[in-house]
Amino acid sequence: YHSQNFDSLKTNYLDSKNLQNQNLIELTKDKKNWKWLSLAPNLSVSSSWDPFTGVYKPMVNITFSLHNISTFLQTNARNRIEREKLSIQLQDHLNADINSIDAEIIDIQRDSIALIFEEKNIKLLQELHTIKSKQYEKNQINLEDKINNEITLNNRINEFELRKINYTN
Repeated sequence: YHSQNFDSLKTNYLDSKNLQNQNLIELTKDKKNWKWLSLAPNLSVSSSWDPFTGVYKPMVNITFSLHNISTFLQTNARNRIEREKLSIQLQDHLNADINSIDAEIIDIQRDSIALIFEEKNIKLLQELHTIKSKQYEKNQINLEDKINNEITLNNRINEFELRKINYTN
C-alpha cells in the first residue's frame, strides 16, 4: 500500500517538475526580441546637387551589414547552447531530487517495517507479562521479578509509542 502511494506521489512530483522545467526552457526560447531587425537592410535616402544640370538628384542606398548578420547568428547559437545547458542543469537537479526522494522512501519503508516487528515483539512481551502475572499469583516467582517484567514491558511500550510519533511526523 505504501509503495503505491509513494510511487504515485513521486510520479506526480516528477510530472510537475518536468512541466515546470519545460515551461522555463520554453520561456527562454520564445521570449520576444527584436534581434531579427539586425538582419534588415539599412536604408538611406539622400539627395545630391548636380552642378551640371542644376537639379537635386534623389538617391536611395540599401546596405547589408555582415557584422549584424554574424552577431545575430552568434547570439542565436549562444542562446541555443545556454538553453541546452539550462536543460541539463534542470535535469541534474531533478535527478538529485529523485535520488533524495528514493532515499527518503526507503527510510520510511524501513522504519515502517521496523515498527511492525517491534509491535509484534510488544505483543509477545504482553503475553509474557500475562504469564509472569499468573506465576506471581501462584507464588511461582517473587514480586521483584514481576515488577522487573512490568518495567521492561512499560519501557518497550513507551519506546514504541515514541517511535510511532516520530514516524508519523
